[in-house]
Amino acid sequence: MRINVSPGRINNNNLVIDGGGGFPQPPTTSMSELFNVETFELSTNEVRPFQEVTISWSIVAIDNTINMADYRFRLKIMGDSTPVDIDLAANGSVIHRPLKKLYYVITAEPRGNGSGQTISQKLLMNVDDTDCVIISLTKDAFNSFAISEFDRFMRETKGLQKRKKPVGPDNVDRGYYEVKTVFEDIPNVIKVSFPFEINTPNFFDADLDVKLKVFLSIDHNESESFLDVHVDIDSDFDYNAGEHILTAGCTGIVSKAMNSVLPMVMESKKAGIEQAIANGIVSFVNIFGILDTKRMLSVNILSDEIAFVLCEEAEAVTPNPIGGNPNPRNPAPVNPVVIE
Repeated sequence: MRINVSPGRINNNNLVIDGGGGFPQPPTTSMSELFNVETFELSTNEVRPFQEVTISWSIVAIDNTINMADYRFRLKIMGDSTPVDIDLAANGSVIHRPLKKLYYVITAEPRGNGSGQTISQKLLMNVDDTDCVIISLTKDAFNSFAISEFDRFMRETKGLQKRKKPVGPDNVDRGYYEVKTVFEDIPNVIKVSFPFEINTPNFFDADLDVKLKVFLSIDHNESESFLDVHVDIDSDFDYNAGEHILTAGCTGIVSKAMNSVLPMVMESKKAGIEQAIANGIVSFVNIFGILDTKRMLSVNILSDEIAFVLCEEAEAVTPNPIGGNPNPRNPAPVNPVVIE
């Protein structure tokens, strides 16, 4: 089926569907007649790949007869690898880290209608990737690294072993039995879970869950860049419910005592874990000697990879704090570039 959509060729009488149906009709009133976008601006209009930009806006109704709660506002980000559609309050700001050249626009629609209309100008964001490369470390690769560290830790610690899966219907399922890695781009963290088991002669084996939150960032000064690795560690020592019953609660006393000292033990391991992650990352990124000529500008945790942005040494960019930045590649907030 083909319909002629050339100017002057549309016959609305032929578009009626027998028995009703069809798509919801757009609102008869233009959204730009109801709302005014008083503020819509970017903290900067040019960044390096994945560098942060702050988008700020303020939307007001034209008159007080309009109930803002009856309408839905959205920020649409077009031109990046995947279009982004973000629900907005009438006033606020968000941080975005663009990869490619794109533009931002705000739309409005009556709630339940689903037909949005643009109410703002289009703001252009230029991404300068001159002499830059992006190196990706996949989640699977990071998980393999975590497994190797898990195995090494067990070899070096007497009585520590991998948690065994239950065998037979009488055994309690203790959750997970493999190292798990999760990447979260919001709030930009890597979560790693380690399922240990502590072997205790002449007593029940205990579960030891160790969970890491790994934060990565790049810090710059005038001539150097530093990869910062910060790790938060959470641990939990416990026996299963059946073992608590069989020992008349003795295992509960042991668990409480162990959980009181484990934070200090884990804290003593923290620096070594951070160093191992930092060394592993730098070795991976620099496998072809790329850090001899390029400077690491940013590290970005995405849903399935870590993206490292490296550019020519002279092009280093410091982070862009609200209120301005003396770095010429990342100036203080400027008037937005508007796409006519």
